[in-house]
Amino acid sequence: MPSPEFIPIGDKPGWSRADVAGDSHAVEELAKTLNAKRPAHTYFVCGFLPDDAQHFLYCVETRDPLDIVRAFQVGTHAELSYGEDAHPAVLGQMALVHARNPILPFFADAAGLKCTFEQPLREDFAEFLDSTITEGVDVYAEEGYIGPVVMRERLLHLWWD
Repeated sequence: MPSPEFIPIGDKPGWSRADVAGDSHAVEELAKTLNAKRPAHTYFVCGFLPDDAQHFLYCVETRDPLDIVRAFQVGTHAELSYGEDAHPAVLGQMALVHARNPILPFFADAAGLKCTFEQPLREDFAEFLDSTITEGVDVYAEEGYIGPVVMRERLLHLWWD
């Protein structure tokens, strides 16, 4: 598969976007594949910025992947579903998670975040997630705990319907 053509976004230095074919799940998979061989301080994300009309593949050059959580306003969709904007809490929680095991986001929009991690996942990290993540956890409702699912699936998935 040829590399996507990324076009710089004028008002966002270090950001570029590619319009690739496929649904958001296919674009997520492409982002994960590109992240596996990414240059330092570069992240590939299937995302939907507030002014977007669809999900695009973004290349984001930043030292702080929390910039991605901020730009995509992750958690703001919670206000529509639950009456309260979860974005500030998500930022705080993801800062704690990132400090413990650096995140590699590959999907971000107002209604969700998916990321893998730079370091191997261990049981103590899974326990840390269970005690730290309280927002966007509906996707884990059947299991009751976040940690075991993250260990099994090798990714963290936050979501607001």
